[in-house]
Amino acid sequence: SGARIELDPRIRGTHLKHWSIGAMVRTDLLRRGVPWVRLQVEARGGSGALNLSPRHRLSALACLLGAASLVARRPLAATGSVAALVVLNAPFYSLLARRGGAALAVAGLPLHALHHLLAVVSVPLGLAAHFVSCRSGGRRSPSLSRTHAPSTQAAP
Repeated sequence: SGARIELDPRIRGTHLKHWSIGAMVRTDLLRRGVPWVRLQVEARGGSGALNLSPRHRLSALACLLGAASLVARRPLAATGSVAALVVLNAPFYSLLARRGGAALAVAGLPLHALHHLLAVVSVPLGLAAHFVSCRSGGRRSPSLSRTHAPSTQAAP
């Protein structure tokens, strides 16, 4: 329908709904990750907006290496990956600690890692969805327009 989506990192919002881990996985993967990858491919974007900054990419890599280290039973490598995630996202974990104490910060770590792992999984799924849609003559996603804010980091 020619609809446009504008991204403006200066806009902030608060989510006021109850989340379960299952709902988080479905939403992060199917309602955020896959559509976002499709939009990036269709717009031929290499955006650093939203969750594509170098810090976010390194965080996703740390989580992927951490998960692979756990599967390979390499606890030292997994610990290093967790340390990298904490260092890369220290302001976020500090915010959690200020708002809910150390327990919230510690509980937030595996959920944050899961969020990054879902982002990694979104890439091949989003690419597949894009190419299936193209091959079947399906409609493109709405066009993507980026509104750039001054160079500030978006809040976690």
